[in-house]
Amino acid sequence: MDGEGAPMEGDEGEASTTNVRGLHEAGKAVAEAAGSVASDRVRVEVDARSSRAAVELKALSVAMRASSASLREQGHHRQADVVDDVAGRTDRLAARLVVADTDDLIEDAKRLAMQAAAFARKEPALVIAGAFTLGLLVPKVLEAVASEPHESEGEERT
Repeated sequence: MDGEGAPMEGDEGEASTTNVRGLHEAGKAVAEAAGSVASDRVRVEVDARSSRAAVELKALSVAMRASSASLREQGHHRQADVVDDVAGRTDRLAARLVVADTDDLIEDAKRLAMQAAAFARKEPALVIAGAFTLGLLVPKVLEAVASEPHESEGEERT
């Protein structure tokens, strides 16, 4: 018996399908908005960190140039040239970080990752030797850094 006010069985199915579609569309809209907010936040964070890194790199470059001058005064011209070269590269990297936007930095990172992978495929022995060397050096550096405060604390107590 179909009354005029009672929905038919087919109408209920269509209504629930419409509701599901509506929920699906609403879910997509919320997910897109959340993704946009997250993307914007990442961009702001990358911009802030790259600006901070540029300032730190510029300070490092200034310190390296001072070291280079000191090396020259001591007669170590070849070592000073190497330090100057590294300082110049550091300046260029700092300048790149200042002018590059987030998309440029992401593309740079992708390109560097591809170049590193290509190098690792061409020179696997060198990569393994470098990793081995780092594995030997990093614990020693960390140990030295960790022991420095303990030594100065011990000196204060004596």
